[in-house]
This record gives sequence, structure tokens and C-alpha cells, in this order.
Amino acid sequence: MEVPILKFTPNPQSRRAFLRGSAATMAGIVTAQAASGTQADPLITEVQDWASVTGDGVDATPYGARATPFIRLNKDAVSSRFDTS
Repeated sequence: MEVPILKFTPNPQSRRAFLRGSAATMAGIVTAQAASGTQADPLITEVQDWASVTGDGVDATPYGARATPFIRLNKDAVSSRFDTS
């Protein structure tokens, strides 16, 4: 039994047709949005304060340091909370 060998021949027309169709679709979308007259959301189009300011530097919390204060409980306080006797 002989297996047929399929040869791939690229078709440049299909790529061009795809790009032409994509360009026409995008032009239609842009035209429809412009014709609808809706205003863009200012939370998306305007730069927000939190997006334009840098945060804490890398050395704000050194390696191994706790970010929040640590509350140490003594053994008696913990055992009396869970004492079932």
C-alpha cells in the first residue's frame, strides 16, 4: 500500500485576501464607533494618579523584615483560650 505524499504550496493570494478583509472589518468597526457618538470611559482614557506615581522602592522592606508588627503571645494566654477543662 502506497501512502500519498501531500505537498504544501503556499498561496499568497489567501494572505492578501485575509489582510484586505481584516482592514475592511477594522475600518467598519471604527466608522461604527465614530457614528454612534458614545463617549469613552474616562477611567480608561485618562491617566489615573495610581498609574503615574511610582510605589515604594525595593529597599522599603528589607529581606527578612516583617511588613506588619509581630504580636507575641505568651504560652499561658494561648493555653487559657483553648482550655477545655
